[in-house]
Amino acid sequence: MNALALRQVDDNLFQQLKTEAQNRKTSVNKLVLSLLREALSQSHTSPADQAAIEAQAQRARDERNQWILSLGPAWTDDQLAEFNTAIAPLTQIDKQMWD
Repeated sequence: MNALALRQVDDNLFQQLKTEAQNRKTSVNKLVLSLLREALSQSHTSPADQAAIEAQAQRARDERNQWILSLGPAWTDDQLAEFNTAIAPLTQIDKQMWD
């Protein structure tokens, strides 16, 4: 098995890789390998096949997002309005405290 060292990876790019790896629940190393494989396979993939791959990936992201949203409370409009009214005073900044 070969090893590859990347140089000149700026902080922004590394943070993006790290965030994406966390989103995919994998390591940065595995993510980079996956991205390289995807990029190389795309050069041999027809536009129609690539569109299907991208659509499948979007469906997977949408399913993950729906699952995350399902974990939250299912409030009625009245409950949401009551909650927003209750927390409204907490959104005000007391300028005297910060001067």
